[in-house]
Amino acid sequence: MTQQANNADTVDSNLVIDDEYVLGRGTAESSTGEDLEKSFDKFLKILDDIADRGIVCGSLHEATVAYRSVAGELKGQFESFGNQTNDVCKSLITSVDDADQKLYDR
Repeated sequence: MTQQANNADTVDSNLVIDDEYVLGRGTAESSTGEDLEKSFDKFLKILDDIADRGIVCGSLHEATVAYRSVAGELKGQFESFGNQTNDVCKSLITSVDDADQKLYDR
């Protein structure tokens, strides 16, 4: 028997997942996504204000408008990412619980 095989015999094969921690992280990431989305909305409004009232013409104005347009494509992505992370956390717990139940149903 090799050293690697001996080590496998001593490794604890039990997987312990703290459901509350995983679900809490998902909720926290969802909340963070919402907060980031609100901050990003403020950022976009600032860019709009700069283009509308601060720099109203010229190449810097055009660059600001172009930047705002590209940045605007990210709108909704922060909240979406947070919600997706939350969904993955919930799905992990559900999948593990389902797999555990199959072990007990044998």
